[in-house]
Amino acid sequence: MNHKLEDLRTIMENGVYKGQTFSEESQKKVRNRIQKQKMFFLPKILTIAVALGFFGLGIFYIFQEIGLTKQEPFQSTEGKNIPISADLNGELSADVPIAINDELLVSLSLPLEIQNVAPSFIEQPQISGRTTTDGYSVFLTYSGDDYEIEMIENVDLPENINQHKQTRTKIGPDEEPIRINGYDAYYSDKQKKIQVYAIEKIFTLHGLHGVEKDHLLTLALMIDLNKPVQKIKLIEK
Repeated sequence: MNHKLEDLRTIMENGVYKGQTFSEESQKKVRNRIQKQKMFFLPKILTIAVALGFFGLGIFYIFQEIGLTKQEPFQSTEGKNIPISADLNGELSADVPIAINDELLVSLSLPLEIQNVAPSFIEQPQISGRTTTDGYSVFLTYSGDDYEIEMIENVDLPENINQHKQTRTKIGPDEEPIRINGYDAYYSDKQKKIQVYAIEKIFTLHGLHGVEKDHLLTLALMIDLNKPVQKIKLIEK
């Protein structure tokens, strides 16, 4: 190995590098050049690191938006009602009469004006309400010269609605299943009654006298079944 290095030195002395020495000034130039290269390379590294950081942050937010990141479980509502998962009757106990105010009326899904269906109905229905264990019920009674109908809007938690649907009793011996705007419903011609199940609400329409099936079906189609439950403050009457 030493012999080969000695030959290399002899060749260099006889070639273009003859008499060349690595002076102190040359060493200083080389060191300065290396130092400049390091200073130029460091900002590049920092720039790349910052860019990668922003890129990773952007990917995280994109995944979060499309639901690929880990989130709390959410109950699918199929684009319909949005469960609020809260005590719907507030601080009131069950079976307490509640005041009928504007806030409560605005939150209703039942139609408040049905003169187009039955012109003989009086202009405004009689309205009352009571709390239940986890929610509340609102009763609307329309009376006219030839018709009388009661409509009930029962607001409850989704799990209670599902349980009621599974354990329900028939509204009449001739009950038949139907669909109202995409929701499960049941009709009894003998009882002149329709019961409709939404996600957080149960609606019951009962013709007390002078009401036919077409009246009930028309009124059932007027119910805003997709209207979300709003958390309102119930006031004891």
